[in-house]
Amino acid sequence: MLKAFVWVFFVLGGIASERCAAADAVPDRDQLSARFEEARSLYDGGQYDSAAAIYEGFIEQGYRDFALHYNLGNAHFKAGNLGPCILHYERARLLAPKDRDVLHNLEMAYLRQADKRMEPLPRHFFNRTWTGWISLFSQTTWAWLTLGMAWTVLAGFLLIWWSAQLLWRRVGLTVVFAAVFGLLLALSGAVGRRSFDARERYAIIMAPSTVLKSAPSEESTDLYILREGFKLKIANQTADWVEVMLPDGNVAWVQANSIEAI
Repeated sequence: MLKAFVWVFFVLGGIASERCAAADAVPDRDQLSARFEEARSLYDGGQYDSAAAIYEGFIEQGYRDFALHYNLGNAHFKAGNLGPCILHYERARLLAPKDRDVLHNLEMAYLRQADKRMEPLPRHFFNRTWTGWISLFSQTTWAWLTLGMAWTVLAGFLLIWWSAQLLWRRVGLTVVFAAVFGLLLALSGAVGRRSFDARERYAIIMAPSTVLKSAPSEESTDLYILREGFKLKIANQTADWVEVMLPDGNVAWVQANSIEAI
């Protein structure tokens, strides 16, 4: 059983390391740090579009970071670019779901959105509780919590295995039971969050206004006209059209080039 746990730790450690390597695989850190500081200086000087252009350059290089998306959202907010502003605030929220600053700024941005807010469909108690649980942390944080609990289980087993004193073996056993419980909770959060993010895909309207259609065709009936910054749930997609669900549950089609996925 100990060998099985050791194997699990190496697997989980490899996954976490791979995720970190993907996030950190950005060449020439010193140069990027200088560019980041330049963007901050431009922002402080009121040159919001220029600051946003530098942040966008980081994204084109494959860089993904909470501070990057948050600062880019701030630059677009100051420049009056509502669609990109909301898009990057939402991306920042995916990386730090409980960050107060991004939640506040996102609320302020949505208040600028011109369309009247639609009442979302009611959700039953279990759905609300489960969604609240897995939304406590991002996928990466859940992965690290799972890895930490797994290492704690291993530490408990090692304490039982090598300790000659009964007291320390009991301590090790207690650690194992507590850590296994924590591991199951963390693993449920990690798997649940991964499934949720894959299933619950959203997009932001980037065009000044766009027409939602009854079918993926220009000749179909116009259903709604929505403006920049409106958030839609992605249900299906073709080459040129995306089927979306509105907060009130109604379904429509929108041209793919008028929205961008979060």
